[in-house]
Amino acid sequence: MSSTNKPGVVRTILNRLPIPALPGWESRTVLLDYPPGVTAPPHTHPVAGVNYIIQGHVVSQWEDGEEERYGPGEIFLDHAERVHTVVRNSSSTERLLVVVNYVIPTGEENVKFAG
Repeated sequence: MSSTNKPGVVRTILNRLPIPALPGWESRTVLLDYPPGVTAPPHTHPVAGVNYIIQGHVVSQWEDGEEERYGPGEIFLDHAERVHTVVRNSSSTERLLVVVNYVIPTGEENVKFAG
């Protein structure tokens, strides 16, 4: 099956909590569920985000950077306004589950796809 026919990444917002000390901002926690072998399209984030790998292994690469690999229990950072060129579930059999936390303006999308 080609990657264009595979189910894509499922993004579920687990919670949004207003930050009283930062009016107009919230803490947002998102669960990312990557089926086996799925790669997200290039994208950016308006703010930095902290990623925690619950299950599986991810290959991540930022523009002008090298591939990095992370597994269960590891943490990596989403960079603000930098193209995330590769985010791939490196397994052909196992799901990749990642929890991401952002401090972000209320109502702002946490991911913007290139193109």
